[in-house]
Amino acid sequence: MSFIKIRLAACAFLMAAASTSAAHGYEVTKANLSTPGAPVGFRAVYGVIEFKVDRANSIANTKRLWGEIARSRFGASTRRGNYVVTVEVKKGEEVLGRQIIASYNISSVTTSTPILGGVFGYENATREVLQESATQWSGRVFPEEVLIESSNNTLKVELATYYAEDDSFTPKLFGAAAELVNEVRGLPALQSALSFATPAVLNLSGLLDTQLFGAEKKKLVNRASDSVLMAFLKAGDANAPPNIVRYDLMASGNAEPQMQVRVHFKTVPSRFKFDPDKGEFVFPDATNILTLASIGKRPLVDALKTTSADSSLRNFLGAWLGGEGYKGADIATRCADLRVELSKHFSSRDVAATYWALLQTYSNSLKKSNGEYVECINSVKTQYGQMKLLFTEFE
Repeated sequence: MSFIKIRLAACAFLMAAASTSAAHGYEVTKANLSTPGAPVGFRAVYGVIEFKVDRANSIANTKRLWGEIARSRFGASTRRGNYVVTVEVKKGEEVLGRQIIASYNISSVTTSTPILGGVFGYENATREVLQESATQWSGRVFPEEVLIESSNNTLKVELATYYAEDDSFTPKLFGAAAELVNEVRGLPALQSALSFATPAVLNLSGLLDTQLFGAEKKKLVNRASDSVLMAFLKAGDANAPPNIVRYDLMASGNAEPQMQVRVHFKTVPSRFKFDPDKGEFVFPDATNILTLASIGKRPLVDALKTTSADSSLRNFLGAWLGGEGYKGADIATRCADLRVELSKHFSSRDVAATYWALLQTYSNSLKKSNGEYVECINSVKTQYGQMKLLFTEFE
């Protein structure tokens, strides 16, 4: 009987203990994996989920692998149609994001063997597919970094495969829908920032999710692997999940895998140029920081002025950033509120960078404000100076 063997291996220090399970015509062999490095506090770094795919040189063997996947998962000896393979990230049973990594088409079948069309790789959902001859490609499951806290440090990862007989269900359409779901569901869910997506967009996301992935439409059929728990940070738990995992996909009868999929839960210390050894920003530039800073996909200043739930903070930002200055005597309190608001979206060190960049960039209008504005600077001046964030516009 034909089957798929999906062998799970660590990308660092494999331990001897392993467990093996079998279901739906394929095996999953799991080994104990390495854990993230030394513990780092929550909300101190960002996380990026990256994938890298390596394919064997033989296109024929790769097609055989996908033929075995199709036959094992979908009974493809009698099922023409389009197939895609994805990396998926879940919190509990909720899918936070999907990223298509490969696609193939079964254009015709015989009594014993499916005939595959092109087998293509994807670096992200919106780019054109890589050429069939490509043997390596990589990308991100989520398009942007997310702030790591206790609620999103540990997540489940799966490889999945989808089938649709309908010719209108193309890999490009699947990828575009997955990208939309990632933006309005996955990324905001990780950042607790669903308020940044409009109801209309959220409704569209749900509609696409139902049409393209819903079982009732027969687009989502079965998973291609068991889930693996992974983590960005070690939180003092000696049995913490791994942060790097590799799947070896191998059809029966082959000595070597036809495809390897590496998933990395990677941490980023700052969105800006920061030297973690010295604990300071490298030649910080206020204009550059505000250009790079964003909340979701919205520019920082625009997002702050319109999305904060605190009306007093919005009024303060509107007057100050609008150019006329803020006249209220509570300006020091409003500046403290601004730092709290920034802490919802940025790491502790990047709160300092974005707050400093705002004061430096909009210094003229701040000077038009109530004279107590000096407390907005004095309250953080010493701390920020240690990170090379100097308030030169107020000297």
